[in-house]
Amino acid sequence: MNIEDKVVDIMSTIFQHEFILDEEINIDSVEEWDSINHLELIVTLEEEFGIKIPHDIAVNLHSKSQIVQAIKDLKK
Repeated sequence: MNIEDKVVDIMSTIFQHEFILDEEINIDSVEEWDSINHLELIVTLEEEFGIKIPHDIAVNLHSKSQIVQAIKDLKK
């Protein structure tokens, strides 16, 4: 499973919504994306990918594409 697949799977679980892989998922299109679920998303991503997402990056991750890019950058 690649990074994008894992991110979509995690987001589907946290937001309790079945997303399509090609769908652009963002904070404006997901009603359940509130501050509590955002925190849960960040913690789950850190655990799943074995990374630490700095606060200044975490607060600005508002879409699937931003999340995938941040993970790629942090895993370098």
